[in-house]
Amino acid sequence: MELTALTQQVARKATLVSLFLVFVMFSSLFASMSASYNQSNLQEESPIFHTGEVPVKLYNIFIDKRNSTAGGDGYLTTKTPNGDQSNESALAETLEFRTRNLLSDMPIGGRQASGGGGSANWEIPVSIYLRATAGSQGNTATYTFTLRIESEGGSSETISTAQKEQSACSDLFGCGWNQEIVRMEWIGEQYKTIPSGGALTLSVSAESTCEGQGGGPIGGDRCEAEVMWGDPDDSDDYSMLEFWSNAASGSEVRIFSEGALWTDPENLQWYPNALPDDRSMEFKINVIDALGREDITQVSIQLRSPDGSYPVDHTFTNAELSSDDGGLVGSFIWSYPAGIESGVYALTLSVLDIQGPNPFVFEHDDVVVEKYGVDVRNAMDRNTEYIAPDQTTPISLVLRHTGSDGSSIDIELAVQTSLDSSWLAQFDRPEGYTISDGGNELTAILTLQAPSELDNAPPRLDISVRAYNTSGAEVHYTTIQIELEKIGVYSPPMLSLWDSDQENQIYNSSRPESFDVTEPQFVDDLGPPTPFYIDLFNTGFDSDSFRFEVTEKPRGTVYYFVDNQTGQMINQDTEDGLWHTPTMPRHTTYTLALYLNPSSEPDDPDYDLMEVEFSSAGNTTLSAIVQFTPHRTNGMQAVVEFDCDGAENGLGHIESENCLNDDSDEYIDIRMRIKATQTSGDQSLDSWRIVNPGDYERNAEAEEGRYTLWEYIITDLNNDPMPLFQTTSGESVEFWLEIHLTNQVLADNHTIYLRIEDADDPDPESQRFFDLPISIEVGEGNPALKIVQVSANQPMLPGDTTDYTMRLKNEGNTDMQVVLSADSPDGWTAIAQNPDTQSSLVLVPAFDEITFTLQVTSASDARHGDFHTITVVGQPQSFTTGFSDDFNTDSDVDIRVEINDPVMRITNELSNMRTTTMLMLAGFVILIVAAIAGRRRRAEAWADMEEEYEEELDEEYDLPDAVTEYVAVEPEDEEEDDDFLDEIELVD
Repeated sequence: MELTALTQQVARKATLVSLFLVFVMFSSLFASMSASYNQSNLQEESPIFHTGEVPVKLYNIFIDKRNSTAGGDGYLTTKTPNGDQSNESALAETLEFRTRNLLSDMPIGGRQASGGGGSANWEIPVSIYLRATAGSQGNTATYTFTLRIESEGGSSETISTAQKEQSACSDLFGCGWNQEIVRMEWIGEQYKTIPSGGALTLSVSAESTCEGQGGGPIGGDRCEAEVMWGDPDDSDDYSMLEFWSNAASGSEVRIFSEGALWTDPENLQWYPNALPDDRSMEFKINVIDALGREDITQVSIQLRSPDGSYPVDHTFTNAELSSDDGGLVGSFIWSYPAGIESGVYALTLSVLDIQGPNPFVFEHDDVVVEKYGVDVRNAMDRNTEYIAPDQTTPISLVLRHTGSDGSSIDIELAVQTSLDSSWLAQFDRPEGYTISDGGNELTAILTLQAPSELDNAPPRLDISVRAYNTSGAEVHYTTIQIELEKIGVYSPPMLSLWDSDQENQIYNSSRPESFDVTEPQFVDDLGPPTPFYIDLFNTGFDSDSFRFEVTEKPRGTVYYFVDNQTGQMINQDTEDGLWHTPTMPRHTTYTLALYLNPSSEPDDPDYDLMEVEFSSAGNTTLSAIVQFTPHRTNGMQAVVEFDCDGAENGLGHIESENCLNDDSDEYIDIRMRIKATQTSGDQSLDSWRIVNPGDYERNAEAEEGRYTLWEYIITDLNNDPMPLFQTTSGESVEFWLEIHLTNQVLADNHTIYLRIEDADDPDPESQRFFDLPISIEVGEGNPALKIVQVSANQPMLPGDTTDYTMRLKNEGNTDMQVVLSADSPDGWTAIAQNPDTQSSLVLVPAFDEITFTLQVTSASDARHGDFHTITVVGQPQSFTTGFSDDFNTDSDVDIRVEINDPVMRITNELSNMRTTTMLMLAGFVILIVAAIAGRRRRAEAWADMEEEYEEELDEEYDLPDAVTEYVAVEPEDEEEDDDFLDEIELVD
C-alpha cells in the first residue's frame, strides 16, 4: 500500500510537471504577439490646427527599413511599410531613423499634451515596438528617445527627449515585443519648421541593468534592449510617429494672361467683354512636396464664380505636369466666354498626397471680373504715328466697352502731353463719347497738326481715358501712348529683295549689313528668265511715285521689270530713260519683279554685282538701292553646304586659321561639303564630271599656277573617290572636297574654281557646266626672318673699312618691313643698310630674300691677332601690329685683326695694351725686383753663415792660443797626436 501511495504521489507530481511544460510551450507560441498597447489607443484629435494661412492635417510617419539615400538605420516615411521586419539592439550603438532631405520647408506641429500642464504643452507620440531581455530576472532596460531637426549645414535643434523603461524578460523559451507609446513633449510654440535640405531624425539609445552580469544558470549571459521597425511579422501595427503638418506647404497657383512667365506680374483684373485675345486666363501651378514628388497623388485647381458655380474645376493629368527641381509644374488655359458674370472669383489649388483622404486647399488672392472697363487701341494696329512739317496727321483710336452687358459708360479723352501753341490737337467729339453696352465699340479721331519746325516735337503723345457710369462716378481710368516719328514729306523708299520663290529675303535697304551681297543667286542660261521680287515701301508722309534704274550689272546680262499686281511689263520712259512706279499713298507697298537672263558669251563673267536704285519723284535726292550677285549657270549649279570654319562668314568663304587640321602633315587642311543640282534636261540620267581644281586651266592661269600645287581630294559621302556622278533634272548630289594647302601660301584671299561639266558632251561650245568659286582666306602669320652671311670673313688692319654682303630671308607669308642694326665693340663702327638706298629700313617680300651690306670700320688701335664679333639684328615692323623682341633675328660676323708691320704691331700693343700683356710686364718687373732683392739677401746670409761657422769651429776644437815660443814635446804626447790624426777621415 505504501508503495502504491508513493507511486500515485510520483504520478501526480509528474502530471503537474507535464502540465507546466505544456503551459510554457503554449506561452512561447504567443510570446511574439503584441502587448497591451495598440495604435488605436493614441488620443484622437480633430484637424483644427493651422499655421498661419497654411492648412495642415495629422500625418502618420512610419518607421520603415533603411533607405540608402536618406541614410541612418531606418527611414521615416509617409508610405506604409510593406516588406520585412527589422530589429536591432540599442545597447551597443544608438539607432537613428531619418526622413529624406526635404525639398522645401515643412512645418511639424505637436498635439495637445495628454498629461495636461497647460495650453502651451505639446507632444508628438511615437508608437514603437520594444523588447528587453536578460539572462536573469529583475533587470530593467531604459530607452532614451531624442527627436531632432537637422539643417542642411549639419546643425541641429532638439525638439524633445524622453525615456521609456522596459522590464527585461528572462524567459528561456522566448520573449515577445511590447508596443509602447513614447510621448515627445515640449513647452512653447506648437509648430517647428524643418528647413529645406534638412531632415527630421529620431534616435534611440538604451541602457540595461543586466549589462556586465554573468547571467543565470539557465538564461546564460543574455542582455539586449531591442527596437523593431518596418513591417512586423506577427502584427498589423507599425512603429510610427504622429504630428500635424503639410508637406506641400510650398505649393502655389498663379493666374496670368496667356503666354506670361511664372516671374511676370499676375493679372487679377479681368473684364467680361474684353477682346477675345484678352479673355484667356492661364493658371500656372508649382507643387512642391517636401517629402518627394512621389507623395503627390492628385493636383487640381478650382475657380468659383460669385453665384457659387465652378466655371473652372480642372484636375491635371500626368501629361500636363512636368518635373522641375523635385516639384511639379503645369499650366491650364481657360478662355472664358464674352459676357461672364462680374464680381469676385475665388481661386484655389488642391493638392492630395499619399496620406489622404482630404486634400490640402490653398487659397489664392481674389480674382475680380470688373463691371466697367474700357480698352483703347490704335485703329491701324500700330504704336507709331508719323508727323511732318506743316502736315496733318489723323490718329484713329478704337474705344471698346469691356465691362458687363447692360451697363452704359461715358468716356472722356484728353491729350496729356504738353504741346505749345504752334500745335493743334483736337478730338472729333470734344464733349466725349458714350458706349451703351458692354462689348460695343466706337472710333475716336484725333487730328494732330504739326508746325513747320519739328526740332522740339515730343517723342510721344500720352492720352488719358476716363470712364463714368450713369451716376457720374468715375469707374475706370487708363492711358494710351502713341510714339511720334518725324519724317519728311518725301522720304527714301524702304526696299526688300526676295528670291524667285518669294521665300528668302536677299537684301533690305534698311539693314544692309545683315546680308551678304556676294552670295550667289543662280540664273540659268539654258532656262527661262529668272525672277527676283522687289517690295517698295513708301516711308514718306505724302503720296509719292518712284523712279528706278539699274546702276550695275554683270556684262551681257539682259533684264526687264514687271508689275507684280497686274503682270504687265514696266516700260522704260522715253524721256528720262528710267522706269517709274505708279503713285503710292504713304506707308503702302508696291511689288515689282525683275527678270534676268545671264550673258551667253563664255568670256563674260559668270557672276558680278547687280544694283538697282530707286529715288523719290517728289525729291530725287532721296534714294535707296538693292544689291545682289547673279551667278550664271548652264544646266548645273552647286553650293557649299558646309565648310570647316562654319557659316558665320559665309559658306564657301573659308578662313584657314579656323579650320582644324586633321592629320600630322605640314599642310593646311580645308574641308567642305558641296551640293550639286542639275537645272536642265529631262528625267533621263546625265553624267557629270567633277574636274580636279589642280587640273583646271582657270586655276592654272591664276597666281602663277600656285593653286595647281595644292592637293585636292574629291570623295562621296562615304569617303570613296568620286570623279563622276549621274543625275536627272532637279536632282541633287552631295560630295566632299578636301584641299591641302602647301606650307607657303601668301596671306591673302585666294579664289579657286571647282568645275562640274557635262561628261556626255565634250564640245566646249555646247557643253553644260558650272564653275563654283571657293574663297580661301589665309591670315598673316608671325614674322619668320633669318639673316645669313654671304661673303667670307676677311682679316682687317687697324682703321680699315670692309663691306660684308649679307642676306635677309623672309620665311613668313606676308611682306615685312625690317629695321637693320649692328652692334660693334668700342672703337669700331658697323652699319647695316640697303646699298642702293643707304637706309636701314628694308622691305622683304613674303617667302623671298634681299641682300644688304654690313660696313665695318675697325678701331685705329686694334691689336694684331684680336678677334671681334659684330652682331647684325633685324627687327620686324608693322603699322598695325607691334612685334615683341622674340621675333627679331640676328647673326654674328667674326673678324680677326692682322698687322704685318712690326713697328705698328708693337706700337698698337703698347698704346692699346692687352690685359695679358700688362699682367706679363707686371710679372716680369716683379721677378727682376725679386731677383735683386734675393741676391742681396743671399749675400748677407752667406756672410752671417760664414761668421757663424767660424765661431762654431772655434768652439768645437777649442784651439790654443797661438804659439809665440818653442815648447818641447814629450814622446808620449806626440804618439797621442798621431792617434788623433788617424781618426780624421779625409773627404774628397
